[in-house]
Amino acid sequence: MKRREFLRNVSLAGLAYTLTPSFSSAAEPESPPDPPRAWAVFKLGKPDDPLLSRNLDTPVHPASLTKLATMMAYFHYKNAGMIEASDGQIKEIESDIKKALVSSDNNAAERVAEFLERQPFALKLIRENNLILERRFQVFSDLLLPPVLKEAGLKNTQIYNPTGFPWYYYENIGQPHGPENENMSTVRDLGHLCDHMIRNYPEIHKICGIAKYKGKDNSNWLLENSEDSHALPYEGTDCCKTGYIKSAGYCLALSAEQDGTRLIAITMGNQSLEKRRDHGRELLEQGFKVEGSKKPEESKNMAKTAGDRVVVLSPPDLLPQPSLEPILQTTRPPAPTIGL
Repeated sequence: MKRREFLRNVSLAGLAYTLTPSFSSAAEPESPPDPPRAWAVFKLGKPDDPLLSRNLDTPVHPASLTKLATMMAYFHYKNAGMIEASDGQIKEIESDIKKALVSSDNNAAERVAEFLERQPFALKLIRENNLILERRFQVFSDLLLPPVLKEAGLKNTQIYNPTGFPWYYYENIGQPHGPENENMSTVRDLGHLCDHMIRNYPEIHKICGIAKYKGKDNSNWLLENSEDSHALPYEGTDCCKTGYIKSAGYCLALSAEQDGTRLIAITMGNQSLEKRRDHGRELLEQGFKVEGSKKPEESKNMAKTAGDRVVVLSPPDLLPQPSLEPILQTTRPPAPTIGL
């Protein structure tokens, strides 16, 4: 393809992105069945060895937890020195990142993905891969995000949009979305995502610990020790991200550190805000109990003291831990605004 024709096609695609509304006018499909309950607690650095889990590898919709991957993509390319923008543009897009993570602003998440798609390195990838643009966010999902997910160790995740909205919320360029274009993941993969984020992207970890940004609060009121019924008063919790769509239920990823031990808890498919909050807290409590119960035995098997000298021995193999059953069962309440 000649350069002039290529640039014309890219310009037309960019114009189509600009003119395409954020949300589709397509009618919502029939109500999906209740999403599967799935959850796990991991120790930092061990996403494949959960302390407690249920339906670890069952496909689940990540809802707004998708935004963690979107923001990870931005910092991945920024840290690699591949972002070309003025200081003012960087300040604006990083304000959008805070809006997307703290108040779960879907338009802000879209702007971050579109900012990446307009970068010179992204346009070069379009040309090198002869990509035919057929749907919104295709450059982001097909070219920019896969290396980031691979680096984080995700193996059973597909992401088609940066927000976590269901497929029918987006218009396409040339062809309609369908269920095959649905964001999907597993609790194991989401554990890898959060683990990689905490260990390699402290910028995101810090943002996810902000309770409010520019007067707006949403998911991260879970961090506030207040009388609010949605608060998550659990010692050591310093970051979280929530999500909700009908096909995902109420979702939550959060992390807490106690006595030098950091755990990551993920709970999917909850039936209400309150159940999401309570189950997240219960998972952390039970996770720290399981981890704490291993320490005396590990200490006995890992070290012998000879005077002032400590000889470190190999720890024994750990037995699989029992599953933690859901703590509440009630009917699904009326659906709130998507993205909580």
